[in-house]
Amino acid sequence: MCITASQMQWTADVTKALGLTKERGDKKALKSLKKKQVTSRHLLWFAIYCEPVVAKIFVELSLHTTY
Repeated sequence: MCITASQMQWTADVTKALGLTKERGDKKALKSLKKKQVTSRHLLWFAIYCEPVVAKIFVELSLHTTY
């Protein structure tokens, strides 16, 4: 269920970014989305492979980061 929700959110984010790209004529929205996806991938990696304390700190720091 979590994967499905993630895929739905990804689809919505990409659709929105593509619409903004077409509307504005630049690729800023796509670049921002890519940055968000890379951060999410790093969060998942940390949650799976690192110590829970380190993963929690990384998650908390990234939640306060603005794009």
